[in-house]
Amino acid sequence: MKLLYVTASLPYGTTEVFAVPELQELTRRGHEVRLAPMSRYAATPPSDALPFVPHTLYAPLVSAASFGGGAAQFVRRPGRAVGVLRRVLEGQKRDVVEKNLAVFPRALWLARVARAWGAEHIHGYWASVAATAAMIAGEVSGIPWSFTAHRWDIVQPNALPAKLESAHFARFISQDGFERARPVAGSLLDEKGVVIRMGVPLDAAAVEPTPLPEGTHLRVVCTATLIPRKGHRYLLAALAELKRRDLCVTLTLAGGGELREELEAQVRELGLSDRVTFLGNVDHAELLRLYASGAFDAFVLPSLHEGISVAVMEAMSHALPVIATDVGGTKELLTEGAGLLVPAEDVSALVEALLELISHPERRARLAQTGRARVFELHDVRRIVDALEARFSEPLVAPSAQQETVPL
Repeated sequence: MKLLYVTASLPYGTTEVFAVPELQELTRRGHEVRLAPMSRYAATPPSDALPFVPHTLYAPLVSAASFGGGAAQFVRRPGRAVGVLRRVLEGQKRDVVEKNLAVFPRALWLARVARAWGAEHIHGYWASVAATAAMIAGEVSGIPWSFTAHRWDIVQPNALPAKLESAHFARFISQDGFERARPVAGSLLDEKGVVIRMGVPLDAAAVEPTPLPEGTHLRVVCTATLIPRKGHRYLLAALAELKRRDLCVTLTLAGGGELREELEAQVRELGLSDRVTFLGNVDHAELLRLYASGAFDAFVLPSLHEGISVAVMEAMSHALPVIATDVGGTKELLTEGAGLLVPAEDVSALVEALLELISHPERRARLAQTGRARVFELHDVRRIVDALEARFSEPLVAPSAQQETVPL
């Protein structure tokens, strides 16, 4: 099957690297997958996304290709183009209107190149602008389309009811996200929405938790972009409290972002320079190698809000016990002994959870193995792709005029 994924920046950017296992598995099964990123901001793609670069369809937002191809497609199907544009603009806030208008010419270009390639399904990887482009391209070209909704793109809706009405199906990556969409989506949610979780590649070989070094030294890793909502400052405050109690916990922060200088200053102020390491942006394949090497004893994600974190899944799959805040879809991962949940913005709770890992090695081992089993149960990428394949190939129940197949 020829599948066109509309992304924010993948394969060029790093923020969607969590999609790579899904794309790899689809490719392994013989599907032809092409990517259509909305932007191209990274000079060097992540290593595990490199195989998709030659199979990428991209035209800059302001370019002869985008405007020329878009204009040619508009002339062929003006009624459809105007109709779908009206539906993604109607009733939207000004910033959403501006974003959807900006992507319109490129979406028309995408409709043209998708039909020329012979795409059988278009999938927008976010419910925001990516889904806007997928919806326009799908309706104008007559190719069935769908989208994935995460979290922020649900709480900051962009024509979500119109997209649900138009789409073949809408995938939500967590039950929490599915329910968050209900006030906006209404009955359309039950008609078109389905929970298909994120998937990670899994090795069936047994993995044992890394034994703690001598004494009370715990090596913690936090993989997250350095932005306010990830809550790094609370984790640093917890480390300072553990240091005050003469307990040694070292922390490795993997990820770049706008708060790096501020967090580095906090580390100096708290006297943690010998205990905190900033790795910056780490290639995804290298990060997984570090997990597999036993470089860390635990994973902590102190987010203020979250969808459902693939970073947490990857840590769990490598038998790292996880401490995370009880926000968003995280509880779906860590309940029933699969990890430790703490309230957001609660330094004391983080301290107590870290103390539990230090003081109770048997508990730590149980958390690691139960967490790994949970990921095998819910997030094996092979099962996720089984569900997606079934949806992609499902015949349309009642094709609309917009979804009717037409020649270029």
